[in-house]
Amino acid sequence: MAEDDLRRDSLREALKAKGRSRRRAAVRHAAAEKAGWRSGRNDILPSLRIEPCPIDALKSHVRKLRKSDPAHVREIANSISRLGFNVPLLIGKDNVVVDGDSRLEAAKLLGLSSVPCIRVDHLDETEQRLLRLAVNRLGEKGIWDIAELGSRVQGTHYR
Repeated sequence: MAEDDLRRDSLREALKAKGRSRRRAAVRHAAAEKAGWRSGRNDILPSLRIEPCPIDALKSHVRKLRKSDPAHVREIANSISRLGFNVPLLIGKDNVVVDGDSRLEAAKLLGLSSVPCIRVDHLDETEQRLLRLAVNRLGEKGIWDIAELGSRVQGTHYR
């Protein structure tokens, strides 16, 4: 009988936790929607194009948001070697990297002379700073679907 009570309590706690999680997500969603309405940009779909840029012309931002990990840079270089350079760097005024410092380091490691870039110099300095924060932080907030991830990775031999 105690085992049934324990199982029922465990289920009850799991349901409560799930409910709390949904409520927190709803609050975040409402806040994001509310913040979105305050946007003053008229060009939410600016004309962007990918252009090759010489690696020597690109500059890392003076204040990096993430610490560089050589093992992570090596993993990115391996991915680029295997799959190609498929995610362009975002660069702003004076060819300063807004997003893609690790990809830039990986490209240097591979001895590439140029990398694909998208210029975002239509954004002012404050907007570029916000974009740097957004692209570095928003991806972390998503939640992996472990079951789907497992089914996708199963049978894939990538290293």
